[in-house]
Order: sequence, then C-alpha cells, then structure tokens
Amino acid sequence: MGVNGVINEIIVKPQVTPSEGKKKIQGALVRSATIDAGKITVEAQGARPS
Repeated sequence: MGVNGVINEIIVKPQVTPSEGKKKIQGALVRSATIDAGKITVEAQGARPS
C-alpha cells in the first residue's frame, strides 16, 4: 500500500549562458541608470564663473 518508490529524473537546464546572463544584467543596470538619471534636475543661479 502507498508509495513504493520514487525516482527523480528531473534535469534543470540553464536558459542562458553565463555571458548572456552578464549581458542581460548589464543592460538592466544601464536601463535603470537611464531612468534614474531622468529624475535628476540641475539648476544654477548667480554670476558666471570666471
């Protein structure tokens, strides 16, 4: 009665190579930096520098 045995034959394969993963992470960081940079404003008042 019940379970007599279990055989685990599951194989997990990576969907990307390490170099592809690196490129994807770098791209995400660049996109994030671009979005964040768009939120920065700079204002200047006063005399011109000499």
